[in-house]
Amino acid sequence: MDKIKIVLIVLLLLLALMLIGLHFSGSPEGPHGGIVKRAGNYSVELKTSYPYFYTFLLDNDVKPMSNKGISCNTRFILADHTDIKVPLEPFEEDGFYTKLVTHEFISSQIHFNVHGETVIVKFENENLIVKKSDD
Repeated sequence: MDKIKIVLIVLLLLLALMLIGLHFSGSPEGPHGGIVKRAGNYSVELKTSYPYFYTFLLDNDVKPMSNKGISCNTRFILADHTDIKVPLEPFEEDGFYTKLVTHEFISSQIHFNVHGETVIVKFENENLIVKKSDD
């Protein structure tokens, strides 16, 4: 009887560790279904839906902020370390977007100008990482 209790306790501990590991793996999902990264006093959400590239500035509670009075641009960093700078257009009331000029970028560095304050965050191109691992 004691062996059964020990085995059950060990199994429960392993299950708890697996659930904790799943919770901390990957990036959190944002309110628009994109990937979220912290950037100073803000969070930034990135969502790509080829051929479009969307980004959203979020507050401390990961809630979308209005894009009024805010500008945004991105640098698409290529494999040869050159970059393509692209201004993003306002999207609806809380986002910015552009049509991708290439999907072969390694990362994107997003720059927001929030009422004179610069917010910068870098995202790896996960689609390219998946493509490379499939090759």
